[in-house]
Amino acid sequence: MFAYWHIVPAVRNGQSAVAYRTLLGHVSSGWGHVHLAELLGGRYVNPLRRGALMPYRDATRPTIHTFSFEREGRPVGKTLNGRFDLVVETWDETPVRVPGKWADKPVMPAVVRWRVRRERSAGGRWQTAIDFSGTIPDPSRFDTVYAPWTRQNHPWRDGRYRVLLAHDWNSSAFGSGPHVLEVEAVDTRGNRTRRSIRLALASR
Repeated sequence: MFAYWHIVPAVRNGQSAVAYRTLLGHVSSGWGHVHLAELLGGRYVNPLRRGALMPYRDATRPTIHTFSFEREGRPVGKTLNGRFDLVVETWDETPVRVPGKWADKPVMPAVVRWRVRRERSAGGRWQTAIDFSGTIPDPSRFDTVYAPWTRQNHPWRDGRYRVLLAHDWNSSAFGSGPHVLEVEAVDTRGNRTRRSIRLALASR
């Protein structure tokens, strides 16, 4: 089942609609936009997932903006030891310009994954922080997906997406010395961006 949110309908359930001819309704007062939703088996799914709504093209690449190491939303300082949160601020852009007050607002990448490896080593196992390629998580899991100071888009302010890569990450398990944190952000069409930062881990 497909549905639009924030719309005052001009059609009824079961009525046939013809593309570019049938007026579905008008945008509810104050919203300035609509959401297209898809329900499959009683569960909301991503209508832009692979093999779904077509044709859909996207040549943009996500942005990985900043890395942060925090405890309770505050930076831990230059010495990285013990347990702390791994956080990355990231976003994507819409492939088609959105009109009005919602223009140029950031959106979330579909997938964010990460790994930590010793400097000069071949690499380690990738871990997935988020995967919205198929669906979105239950709202009750918001604090397990996003770090403090995350906010959604509003007409008067851009959203900010601070992804919690790992909560209470135990750096001691990796030992002292130089390491590298790698993060990769991917959209629904496979466009990807990868960035890394050097970590100087210290034993207590």
